[in-house]
Amino acid sequence: MPTDAEHLIHGNHNIDFLSYIYPQQDFNDWIVTAAFYSSVHIIECVVFKRKRVIYRGKALQVAHPKEFFIQIKTSGLPFPNYCKSKSDHAARLLIVYLNYPEVSAQYKRLYNASETARYRQYIWNRRIAEGMVTTNLQTIITWCNKKFSTAFKNPSLN
Repeated sequence: MPTDAEHLIHGNHNIDFLSYIYPQQDFNDWIVTAAFYSSVHIIECVVFKRKRVIYRGKALQVAHPKEFFIQIKTSGLPFPNYCKSKSDHAARLLIVYLNYPEVSAQYKRLYNASETARYRQYIWNRRIAEGMVTTNLQTIITWCNKKFSTAFKNPSLN
């Protein structure tokens, strides 16, 4: 599993890709998707740095979302019945919701928009795609850089 430094590199790589395709008017679905996957690496960087996730009042040793559901099971805590799957995406969503409420709404919006862009609708309004970056991704970047002393880039939107 990647380290926090590797997540920083990969997250910034995704942000560079986002900045590269942003001037193109025909790839708003990829702008949304790149914004989401940039946020995935930001969140995973934080999880790796902290190596601790709170679930039902108990601290679990988790360095990657893949470990989250395993730790719930081994700790004897009940599995969240509102979780539809045990995927890394489901674990990450729950970790963010329970541990990082200050960016939970932004992360969830990026997740939902990316899923829609990848599987249901590839034609996106430019204004909405731009909002996914400026309102959601940049909020997550600013939060992470301030709170966890990381160096994620802000996308260049020229």
